[in-house]
Amino acid sequence: MRLVLISDTHGLHDRVPKLPQGDILVHAGDFMNAGYDLREVVSFNRWLGEQPFAHRIVCGGNHDRLADTHPANDTDRALMPHPHHAPSDLIPQVYICHHKLLI
Repeated sequence: MRLVLISDTHGLHDRVPKLPQGDILVHAGDFMNAGYDLREVVSFNRWLGEQPFAHRIVCGGNHDRLADTHPANDTDRALMPHPHHAPSDLIPQVYICHHKLLI
């Protein structure tokens, strides 16, 4: 199993050079810039879907505010209805925020 790990793209994922081949892509946080623009999520989702990996794991970072799953925020619940999975309209992936994942 080969893991490819990236982080801190801050909305500039389209500028990331071609990633090495692997089985699992892990984005370890901060895929958004300020964290409030839904267009960043849509753009990242498109880019993520173009990456040739069998599995994609996205960990929330401090800039990924719209993807945060804090129960007190109605917007967060609407975007990420379950803390372990992305919304159904996003590319199949596992979203991790304050949780663990066993592969």
